[in-house]
Amino acid sequence: MTGAPVVLGHSIAYLETEVIDMSDSRTHTIFIGKVIDAEVMADGEPMTYAYYHEIKRGKSPKTAPTYIKEGNKKEV
Repeated sequence: MTGAPVVLGHSIAYLETEVIDMSDSRTHTIFIGKVIDAEVMADGEPMTYAYYHEIKRGKSPKTAPTYIKEGNKKEV
């Protein structure tokens, strides 16, 4: 493979962690990690969860706890 992996090639920063614990919260698994490496690779605006939903139009399935019915969009 040539060039940076897709994840790093389209990122402005990264965190590498060692998983030290995890917790099941029924809808998600929460991983607790110890940061072992990190780097800011470029200036820019990170893609946050709010950006993903507002700009990229990311949608949750109707059965998801995060589902927001069209027309009832909450301010983030």
